[in-house]
Amino acid sequence: MAVNRVTLAASTADVFEVLLTPRTYGYWVVGSKRIRDVDDDWPQPGSSFGHAVGIGPLSVRDRTEVLAIDPPVHLTLEARAFPLGRARVTFELRGVGRGTELTIDEEPLESLGPWIPQAVVDVLVWLRNVETTRRLRRLVHARVAPASTRGDPA
Repeated sequence: MAVNRVTLAASTADVFEVLLTPRTYGYWVVGSKRIRDVDDDWPQPGSSFGHAVGIGPLSVRDRTEVLAIDPPVHLTLEARAFPLGRARVTFELRGVGRGTELTIDEEPLESLGPWIPQAVVDVLVWLRNVETTRRLRRLVHARVAPASTRGDPA
């Protein structure tokens, strides 16, 4: 399993709001290309959103489902991308000072390459999620920045 931690200059509620907005996943989740649809009862357990994942012109369409939720501190998703595999992705949020420590724990449940040692898969997922957390930080900070720091008119 691959675990990444990042501290964000935003409240747990603000970070959790981004995690609960499927339309943002195409921006911050590395490999996600676009979000196709979202269930009406999102983010209830069992609800899901459709997505396309891939690299370059290659993409796979599948779904990500909510397994567990405890706002604003916990969200567990099952991300699927058949035939590439499935993963359980757990987000844990903890207030630290004026910010939030976010832990992303991604555990492959099945993959296309069972011959690849788990330690190698964990390193590759960890490296991908370094970029994922960088993108998420940028998105969260842009959403919570005061208008004066964004260049918005007063």
